[in-house]
Amino acid sequence: MDLSLQSAFLAEMSTLLILLAGAVLLYSSFREKYLVPWIAGWSVFTLSKVFVALSLAGSHALLWTALANSFYVVAVGLFATAVFFYVSEQALIWPAFGALTVAIPLELASVRDAGEAETAMTAGADIIDLKDPQSGALGALDLKTIASCVRSIARRAPVSATVGDLPLDGETIRDAVLATAASGVDYVKLGLFPGGDARACLRLLEAERSRVHLILVLFADALPDFDAVGEAARIGAAGVMLDTAGKSGGSLLDHLSLDTLARFVAAAKGEGLTVGLAGSLKANHVPQLLGLGPDQAARYLNDEIARWGPLVQASGVQTQQ
Repeated sequence: MDLSLQSAFLAEMSTLLILLAGAVLLYSSFREKYLVPWIAGWSVFTLSKVFVALSLAGSHALLWTALANSFYVVAVGLFATAVFFYVSEQALIWPAFGALTVAIPLELASVRDAGEAETAMTAGADIIDLKDPQSGALGALDLKTIASCVRSIARRAPVSATVGDLPLDGETIRDAVLATAASGVDYVKLGLFPGGDARACLRLLEAERSRVHLILVLFADALPDFDAVGEAARIGAAGVMLDTAGKSGGSLLDHLSLDTLARFVAAAKGEGLTVGLAGSLKANHVPQLLGLGPDQAARYLNDEIARWGPLVQASGVQTQQ
């Protein structure tokens, strides 16, 4: 963790500890029941922040991120419990916790071979994404490796794979998408890179909607000049994702404002699509993006398996989410 992040973390932890101490003092003075879950909430929330910091340290990032996200959801539940006690509506506590469980983040891992997939699942990954970041923005694995991963995973987790950084030539794209789907993956990701005829490619793929669960990947630093979300819905795609094509050109939030991202998420969900946000995201981006309600947020940390995201089952997403 660099010096600026260390300073921010220490300042945040100091504030949280002051709030926690204040809650403890209030309880010691008044012994109000609602303060018990309130104190527990601040304690769990503080731990979630510690786990975020540990994920940034680079070691076991997937594990720490999973713990941070889970503890965050538990903290929200405890805060809600405190409020229900305060307003004497204890009967709402369990329904509230039930509603929160659909928002508990599931972990996604971007892997390059069957060995990494096994490691990711052992570490708790719920969804396996086959991709080689060293080969481009959406670097593809060869079909043999994809098929090997699918066999190794053996339906223990949903699998997605990208077709690579291909030019948008209709027949080339269709053949690549169908070949990748035939390898047994659950979802195929197609990047709408600049150049070529994206709409013509999508028209060809519309005829394959019954054979392929397609995820269209849009790039914040090279957005198409048409309504890609509407087109995705029209051709029967499973979902859309916002990413960045140039990994050295900044994160998603460097290219698009939170308001723009919120409109994107709302538009995609309005069309009944799975929606994901990616693009050089860091752990400290999570609080800003969680509020937008994406089905998926993703990041890659060096060569380590470190992809994660909140997958909201209430949105109707079951596997790729």
